[in-house]
Amino acid sequence: MKKILLLEDEWESLDRLRRILFEINEKVVILARNNAKDAYRCAVKVPIDLFIVDITLEVEGEHIPQELEFVERVRNHPKYEFTPILFITEVKDTLLYTYDKLNCYKFIDKPADKYVFKKVVEDSLRFLTSIKKNQMIHFQWNGIIYRIEKDAITYIEMIDDRLYIHTCDRKVRCAPYITMKQMLEKLDDSDFVKCHRSTIVNLNYVRSIDTVHRTIQLKNGMEKIGIGVTYVELMEEVLGENY
Repeated sequence: MKKILLLEDEWESLDRLRRILFEINEKVVILARNNAKDAYRCAVKVPIDLFIVDITLEVEGEHIPQELEFVERVRNHPKYEFTPILFITEVKDTLLYTYDKLNCYKFIDKPADKYVFKKVVEDSLRFLTSIKKNQMIHFQWNGIIYRIEKDAITYIEMIDDRLYIHTCDRKVRCAPYITMKQMLEKLDDSDFVKCHRSTIVNLNYVRSIDTVHRTIQLKNGMEKIGIGVTYVELMEEVLGENY
């Protein structure tokens, strides 16, 4: 499940771009923000796969638009060093700066043509899917090295200081000597998020969430898992309008 953060300070344009993105034939979560501060707070809290940033005309006395400052902060964050960023703008003098300093993925003229915009986003998501396909994680236990395909993992839980990895074939594998933080770093994938201080869930296997009873129902008749009190807002944010 890909997550797109859309930064646009004009509500009308924001709504138009959101509607275009919802037409894409891929299940995506769209996190829309109309100011750089909220956008960065969201990016820190929620793993983002693709950024779409609208750069407004510079205000007199303002040398760098707030949107570019936002992207600079994002690029300085370790997990977003290479994350694709699309720019939509009519500010021509930012072109060289964004490509050279901020590693802009694509540059779209404003107002964005609907079909050009959709094509660029679809290509970006297709690229992200191709590089993540069939990736494996490895861990060692009792002198034996195990490997598991990341896409097969449904959720991971910590019990008595040991990690237990649940997979779609309903098998459970123990991965001792690894902390939750280390496992998230090993996974390095925005599809895996903590829904509880002792549980990591693969969003691709989530069928529904119940924020009242704080539970997640997994797909294909698999079990329910709990949502920690402090993780309810995060899960609502991550899953967007899809559930």
